[in-house]
Amino acid sequence: MSLVFRSPGLCLVSLLLGIAFTLSALGADFEAFGDLSGQCADEDHEQFFKAKAFAMAPEGLGLFSRDATTWALNYNNTHKCGTADEYKARFLSLYDYAKNPAYLNITWVKDARAYALENCENWSVGEVEGWKRAFLAVREFFDSRDYLGHTAQEAYTSSKTWNEKNCGNVDRVNAIKARYTKEFQFAYSREGLNYPWAQAKQYAIGKVKAMTPCGDLFH
Repeated sequence: MSLVFRSPGLCLVSLLLGIAFTLSALGADFEAFGDLSGQCADEDHEQFFKAKAFAMAPEGLGLFSRDATTWALNYNNTHKCGTADEYKARFLSLYDYAKNPAYLNITWVKDARAYALENCENWSVGEVEGWKRAFLAVREFFDSRDYLGHTAQEAYTSSKTWNEKNCGNVDRVNAIKARYTKEFQFAYSREGLNYPWAQAKQYAIGKVKAMTPCGDLFH
């Protein structure tokens, strides 16, 4: 894993969020750039200008000019040429995943930036977008009365854990939802087993637990 560099004086390292983000890819291919680490001579200074603009932008790192200059110089010393746009795209996708109330809902901008910096060296945009789709699908499965009917907080926690443990991509989640619905309707309907709601729910859970390594989350 490449270490994320930081300009002197920044305190981003101290902002570890307690989220040990050791996710594996959720069904998306690692994009063409793969590992961004390397070194760039940048003779035309194109990458420097892109990196500095990103470092100064409010939607980027929000640094002052001097710190942004140091950051951009460090970027060229530790990254291949032609990677600045990819790095920015990864950061923005991760920042959205961290800050957006629909996902991790990290309220402090500084913490959301730190989260994105910790992860954008290693995860492609396609992978992060896959986490987002899986997060929403899992949240619905846990939250909706049509499925497990948990509280909003339980649904959020389960969705976060699902991605952290690499429990399955959105296609896996949708397959679980479809099978759950089929088994629940069989167990709950008069034409089927005619179980009470809670018993029918447990019956359906029993049928879908084996569809993911994280079936212990279902209850």
